[in-house]
Amino acid sequence: MRNYKWLIMLMLVVICGVSCGRTEDKVCFESVCVNVEIVQTPEERERGLQQRESLAPHAGMLFIFTQSGRHGFWMKETLIPLDMLWINERQEVVHIQNNAVPCPDGRCEIYSPPRKALYVLEVNAGFAEKYGIKPGARADFQIRPQ
Repeated sequence: MRNYKWLIMLMLVVICGVSCGRTEDKVCFESVCVNVEIVQTPEERERGLQQRESLAPHAGMLFIFTQSGRHGFWMKETLIPLDMLWINERQEVVHIQNNAVPCPDGRCEIYSPPRKALYVLEVNAGFAEKYGIKPGARADFQIRPQ
């Protein structure tokens, strides 16, 4: 009976090591991290955060493009104000659009960076200012292989 207890304990440790140790995909800036949903396909990019009524305080959406560019974003059918951070291939923030607001009348402004970026991170409006994130800040990607 004693051997079974050790076997059960070992199984629990292994199960917890696999499931409990699983980490979220994250983008970190010095001491603050954002748990991110990864967006890669054209369909996912088009949908983005549309129709979401809220976003957790340290959550966001990371758009990954196949090549750097001046990728434009709009707030069509997006219900919550957002900060948009464009990040280059060296993982440096190249531009921030603070407090992009929803466009309920269908005439949406298109937000574009002045420099090329490979990634765009969307977070709740005010996040960048609250945590002192500015152009030039380094983003540390902690992302599992897709």
